[in-house]
Amino acid sequence: MTDQIEYFENQKHRNEDRLALVEAGCIRLFEVDTATGEVGVDVTEQLREFLSDSIRDYALAASLLRDLSATLPAETKGNS
Repeated sequence: MTDQIEYFENQKHRNEDRLALVEAGCIRLFEVDTATGEVGVDVTEQLREFLSDSIRDYALAASLLRDLSATLPAETKGNS
């Protein structure tokens, strides 16, 4: 179970780094018409919201797994 907890924590940290780049203005995201290549609407705010939500979700998942792990017998807590 520790592998899963570590995975969720790593994903949370990666998205925190990505969000920091978006917040600093280093990353912007635009819709692009794949048929014409025409650049459309700036969807950076939706990216910011997605990253914020995913950070919260990964933190919650890790926390729930830690709580679950604390209630399991020792022999079931291995790295599965």
